[in-house]
Amino acid sequence: FFNKYIKGKKSNKYNIELVNFIASHYQVAKREVEDYIDLLDKDQIINLCKKYGKSEKEVKKWLK
Repeated sequence: FFNKYIKGKKSNKYNIELVNFIASHYQVAKREVEDYIDLLDKDQIINLCKKYGKSEKEVKKWLK
């Protein structure tokens, strides 16, 4: 049932920097990016970030 006084859960499932980065690459909304991240492999995300000059250490920090 619905109660207007109860807030929904905010989910920050992924790092905000990673979400912003992938949103700018694919030119989609930040809400859609969570679906994109679910579909992409970890290796694909790392390779994508390397193309833009991000270090692997930085990307792995984002993926935690």
